[in-house]
Amino acid sequence: MIPTSVIPVKPPRHRKRRAPAPAPTPPPPGPAVVVSAGLGPGGESAILTFDRPIDSPGSADPGPAIQIAGSWAESVTRPAADALAFHMGFALNPSDSWELLAQPAWVATPLAVPQGGTLDG
Repeated sequence: MIPTSVIPVKPPRHRKRRAPAPAPTPPPPGPAVVVSAGLGPGGESAILTFDRPIDSPGSADPGPAIQIAGSWAESVTRPAADALAFHMGFALNPSDSWELLAQPAWVATPLAVPQGGTLDG
């Protein structure tokens, strides 16, 4: 007979717990929408403010994608990260219409199109 002190005993094996599954990647945000539209200083520009920052150059030739009071803007600038100012070259009035008809080529952030409304005073 073999003494029990000589018989090797295997150490207990503990199961490793699985790491929790990583959280699923959230879906990308939807297109940016205009949350306010108003007159700029001097009344010859319209400022469209979006629900998030807009990736665009500091200024651009706006083209026909965005119309204010039925006209294309002469130029556009960024007064804030989430806003675009459309300089018209003529006086605008509260309640003039604005329309976002297509995605401007100079804006990298996807915009919800079509959108429209009236300018606030």
